[in-house]
Amino acid sequence: MIQNNIQKFNDDGFVVIRNLIPKKNIPVLKKELKKISNILVKKYSSPYVHLTQDFKLNTAHHLDKIFPKSKAMRFSKNRKIKKFLEKKFEAEMLMNNFEIFAKPNKTGKRVPFHQDNFYWNIKNEKAANIWIALNKVDKNNGGLIYYKGSHKLGLKTHSVSNVPGTSQEIKANTLKKINLDLVQPKLNPGDCIIHHCNVIHGSKANKSNRNRLCIALRFVSKSAKIDKKKQSLYLKSLKSLKG
Repeated sequence: MIQNNIQKFNDDGFVVIRNLIPKKNIPVLKKELKKISNILVKKYSSPYVHLTQDFKLNTAHHLDKIFPKSKAMRFSKNRKIKKFLEKKFEAEMLMNNFEIFAKPNKTGKRVPFHQDNFYWNIKNEKAANIWIALNKVDKNNGGLIYYKGSHKLGLKTHSVSNVPGTSQEIKANTLKKINLDLVQPKLNPGDCIIHHCNVIHGSKANKSNRNRLCIALRFVSKSAKIDKKKQSLYLKSLKSLKG
């Protein structure tokens, strides 16, 4: 089974893993995240937290630094995830970012199409995001959309976006030239998507009556090096956004 999932990951740039978190554990995790979210909304701001127009949590980043002893952090040590990643990348993998992508009903923001490694700048590209659904997810409440196989295209040029929490985007004229299928997986609570750091993905706003809560874990190989030149260009673009 694991080899089949690795093959699908290699082909498509992402793979869906069903029932990563048992259903009985979902209420416990959601309760913990609600407590964390309330603290974040009251005490934190950008770049750690971004809110919706009605002041609900939309995204939260680097929670491994803010809440290192949280009960939620134990899900970052899931053996199934680590086994998959280390077999795929043939390297020791470390988690270095724990995020909440809340995208609440009615006002959850869109995420423009982008590649994670434009932000991360990992030279050996041995990095992936683990996106774990805590609600039922589909096209109606802003599920992730992937350009299937786009991780094989290399990094595309990104420009500054106007979406808080997702500072960069691939422009529409570039996307139009990509002749690949768009795929939007349906997920049940506890299912997850593992996606490559170079795969092009995004999501639409959540205008439905249903929440679309998820957590995301970034894993990078222990031996990974940062491309300082690319990182510098990215950080420079952030300064222009603030200015």
